[in-house]
Amino acid sequence: MTKVVTYGPTSTAVAGVPSVTFPVAPVNFDADFVAIDSSKPGQVIYTDVTCPLDQESTLRITQTARPNVYAGTSVETGSMLPSKRGLDTVIELKELHKITDSDDPSFVQYAPYRVAIITNTPISEYASADVVLHLLERAIAAFGQQGDATLNDGITALLHGAVAKV
Repeated sequence: MTKVVTYGPTSTAVAGVPSVTFPVAPVNFDADFVAIDSSKPGQVIYTDVTCPLDQESTLRITQTARPNVYAGTSVETGSMLPSKRGLDTVIELKELHKITDSDDPSFVQYAPYRVAIITNTPISEYASADVVLHLLERAIAAFGQQGDATLNDGITALLHGAVAKV
């Protein structure tokens, strides 16, 4: 018997918008990052050595065991995978952006930013890179507005406190 993984949501297409544009450049770990802390098992914190010294940027990658991936779900015991174990993976980026004024050399301000992506996955032959990529794509697309091919308008709305999608 062949087992088939079916995603729950079917994602109704938006007329005239086949996909959301989200070009992603690869991260060059070899050239740009140095591990500065790996003292905790399952965690490494990197610093981006391409940054000026006054604009620290770190990238933290953590993976921890999750004893019960079903905690907080409505899945009945008979429908659970043989193992309830899973993994929590966190990728957290922190950057400090510098604001200057070309007319006033004494003007300097800094803006801190932080982005964290967390995945909770079961330890199972059915948990694949394709499944996680599908989830990441849906989550990132949720930053957009209804019917937009880019994320800009949705992110702008979120920056103004508007969480409802229109």
